[in-house]
Amino acid sequence: MRKFALTILLVAGTSVPAMAIQTIGIFGDDVASKCEVSDPGGNATIKVYVFQTSPVQPVVGSAWNLEWDAGMTMDYVSDASTFSKVGNAQDGVSIYYFVCTAGTFLIDTVTFLSHGTSSPCSYMRLGEHPTQGRSIIQCNFAATPFTPGEAIVNATAACTCNVATEPTTWGSVKALYR
Repeated sequence: MRKFALTILLVAGTSVPAMAIQTIGIFGDDVASKCEVSDPGGNATIKVYVFQTSPVQPVVGSAWNLEWDAGMTMDYVSDASTFSKVGNAQDGVSIYYFVCTAGTFLIDTVTFLSHGTSSPCSYMRLGEHPTQGRSIIQCNFAATPFTPGEAIVNATAACTCNVATEPTTWGSVKALYR
C-alpha cells in the first residue's frame, strides 16, 4: 500500500506543471517597467500599455476591461492590438493571441486624452469583462482567472502600484516555508 501511495505522489508531482502566477498588468511605458501614468494636460495623447505576463504556462488569450477611479479624468480615445480583438478596453475586450505564448508581451495599447485634471494617486485596474469575467485563456481553451496589475495616474510617494517584480513558481513559494 505504501508503494502504491508513493507511486501516486511521484506521478502527480511530475505530471502537474509548476503553478505560475498569471497576470496582466497596466504600464506607463512600452517595456512593462513602470506603473506610473502622468496626466500632464494640454490635450496631449497618453498611451497606456497592457501586458500579459505568463512566465511558465503559455496562454492563448484573455478577457477583461480597463477601469479607473473617479479621480482619473483623462478621456478614453481608443485602443489597438496586434492580436485578434473583439470589443474595446473601456467596455470589455477579448483578445486572441493566435498561438500559445509564454513570457511577457504587449497585448493592447490604450490611448487617452489628457486634461491635466486627474487627482494624485488615481488608480487604473483591470476589471471583469461583462460576459467572460477577468480571465486568461489557457492553450486548452479553459478560462481561468488572473491576478490583475494596476497603474497609478499622477503617482506620489504616498501611493504604490501592484507590479510583479519577479516571476516565480509554486515550488519556489513553498520552499520559502520549509
